Amino acid sequence: MFLINQVAKLSKVSIPTIKLYEKHGLIKGKKNSGVRNTQYTYYDTETIERIELIEECRSVGMSIPEVAKLIKVWYGQRISNARRSQILHEKLEILNQKSEKIKDIQHRVNLLLNEIKKFA
Repeated sequence: MFLINQVAKLSKVSIPTIKLYEKHGLIKGKKNSGVRNTQYTYYDTETIERIELIEECRSVGMSIPEVAKLIKVWYGQRISNARRSQILHEKLEILNQKSEKIKDIQHRVNLLLNEIKKFA
């Protein structure tokens, strides 16, 4: 079990970000019921894995609600495999569309760089 500062260090994510993810239900810490009068929240290794997945999703532009849906699919047990597969395919299609947009932007930036080189 890890404290929030340890999770932040291990996952390379800030404490406010971890609190935001917890607020949105993407991760969940546990209070130590064996210790009285403590406000410490503890996190397990699955939390660190979830944060890594969340960060990967966020890095490609997925919103918190989109990530939340994916987390439910990834870790949920009440969703059929057929539904899980459908949702993952939908997310994959969104990622493919975003990838195409990024490629288009890269192409435009390269064109601008080539124009600048002509005048240098």
